[in-house]
Amino acid sequence: MHLHQSVGPAGDPVIEPVECESISLSPSGSIDRVKITNDRWYHCRCNANQWRPGGGCGEPGCHNISCERCFKRCHECYKPLCLEHASHAEVNGQQVTYCSRCLAALRQKRFLHTAAKLLLSPFLDFGGGPAK
Repeated sequence: MHLHQSVGPAGDPVIEPVECESISLSPSGSIDRVKITNDRWYHCRCNANQWRPGGGCGEPGCHNISCERCFKRCHECYKPLCLEHASHAEVNGQQVTYCSRCLAALRQKRFLHTAAKLLLSPFLDFGGGPAK
């Protein structure tokens, strides 16, 4: 039996079986050999035997690990993100991944830009047509 020891989220040691082989004698007298492998899954629900690890989430308190296919980074600050903490926004017609902090800053910037444009539109021409 092969065992793998790692550290859990609370800092305690975690021991899990990775692979096991059982040899037994069947009732008919033949020797049976069974190999048991433990399938491991990433937080994104992808099989660890099929996909390489992409990385761990950088949000505080999150210990999720995603595969390389599902692993994302924030477009602004490049923080590593799991699927649970990755937020998406449309920028110039493309879906872009953001962390919660950068997405909040983007929304605030868009709100202030729209409010300033609305308040200043009677006085300035923003290239959308003649000034009123």
